Amino acid sequence: MKPFLFPLLILTRWTLCSAAFTNTTPATGRFDSHFQYSPPYSTSGEVSRRLSATVASSPYTLAKEKFEVIVPETYTNDLSWGLLVWVSPGPTPAIPVDWPDILARHKLLFVGAYNAGNDRNAADRMRLALDGSYNMRLRYRISPRRIYVAGFSGGGRVASRLGVAFSDVFTGTIPICGVNFYMTIPAGGDQVWPPDFKTQPRYLTPAKTNGRFVLVTGDNDVNRAQTEATYEHGFKEYGFTHVQYLQVSGMGHAIPPAEYLHRALIFLDGSVQRK
Repeated sequence: MKPFLFPLLILTRWTLCSAAFTNTTPATGRFDSHFQYSPPYSTSGEVSRRLSATVASSPYTLAKEKFEVIVPETYTNDLSWGLLVWVSPGPTPAIPVDWPDILARHKLLFVGAYNAGNDRNAADRMRLALDGSYNMRLRYRISPRRIYVAGFSGGGRVASRLGVAFSDVFTGTIPICGVNFYMTIPAGGDQVWPPDFKTQPRYLTPAKTNGRFVLVTGDNDVNRAQTEATYEHGFKEYGFTHVQYLQVSGMGHAIPPAEYLHRALIFLDGSVQRK
């Protein structure tokens, strides 16, 4: 079997798995939830393998973790819907009050873990994002082609790892005011931003050819220089086909207004605006 066929086969299997768990009427609204099932690719060993590094992981019991879920009232339980997985830098998966309306407009469900902020190790944060996406697909009919991961600050850095190393899970990535890369990025003069992780061609190749990335920063963001350099000397220079850079006028280190989420989602959806 050729390597590039692997992600497609995985997505097909998840589609069938998702459909099998959606015989009851799914809940809508905004609520907290607990999940039970972890896929094989969310183990600490698999995360280590995909990052080509030994990563520390604390004792992890998924049933004890809590997630926030947002399902628009207009959800129709068919594969026209997608999912946004959120990685927060703090203890709650808080998003701006005007974001849920944009998510509904783009036919996206939302899931984000509690206690998954910067004070928790990166491996657990990645596992929570993977487990959240998997369990949402068990409960709801969600298109495997529209599973996106996003995060702010340190959460954006985690999201950027997931978008590359788990390109068979996430088809779009929005790192906001924080992004990491698998190669050295020049920082001016003799300074560099060193690589944060490594990954394997099996996942890197589809990330480059099929993945969609929107790097968001602000004029006054402390991470703006790194974000811009990672866009120019990272994603573009190393051959990622679908990458967009958004710099929000006057914004510092913050989550952008809903307008910029809307613009990012248009790009992730293949530049086709949903009415």
